[in-house]
Amino acid sequence: MKKIKSPKKLIEVALPLDDINRESAREKSIRQGHPSTLHLWWARRPLASARAVLFAQLVNDPGYERNLGRGVNKLEAQKKREKLFDILRRLVSWDNINDEKLLKEANDEILKSWNETRLLNKDHPNYSEIFSSESPPSFLDPFAGGGAIPLEALRLGLNSYASDLNPVAVTINKSMIELLTSLNSKLFNNTLRNQGELISNSTIRDFIARETEFYGDLVIKNARKKSVISLEV
Repeated sequence: MKKIKSPKKLIEVALPLDDINRESAREKSIRQGHPSTLHLWWARRPLASARAVLFAQLVNDPGYERNLGRGVNKLEAQKKREKLFDILRRLVSWDNINDEKLLKEANDEILKSWNETRLLNKDHPNYSEIFSSESPPSFLDPFAGGGAIPLEALRLGLNSYASDLNPVAVTINKSMIELLTSLNSKLFNNTLRNQGELISNSTIRDFIARETEFYGDLVIKNARKKSVISLEV
């Protein structure tokens, strides 16, 4: 099989580690709205580092690579690299977690790198199988745990899939990934409209809170019922 031409990724060259580490440490003190408050998970990854690593793995380093015929001089490459660093520094900050403009900027860079890789491999005999899609490859985390990595893949605009052997981890991931994906879906909005509610962020939060409380109570009642039956036996 003909070798695939793959440019070096940003993560293989350089990263603004101090910024990433600082924001990752800062997350430990954030409670309001942070996924870590959903359920305790003993090996939860910081969202900042997950987001940074994913972005840096998907974006091509702008440096010169003779074997790929990419002739960017060192000074120009460093300027372009600093632009990517700037995106990363803003991307890892919790203050920008809902900045749609920034997320689009990051996603545009990911698409730019993917299309560059597609162009490099336009003569590959398996191009139609590997590179025909204009969207980057989907993301899969087979042992997702607390769900930080697939959640951040979703935030960066990737098709994100997660699984785990632990049913608690599966429940956490379904809550964070499937529910978040459905928030803006037609089905979800229609559910709210059928209840006569206006669509707003507060409405969505209230709806989720009510649903969580309802099903939480249901689980508790069923658990207590089973425990009583078990004691009687």
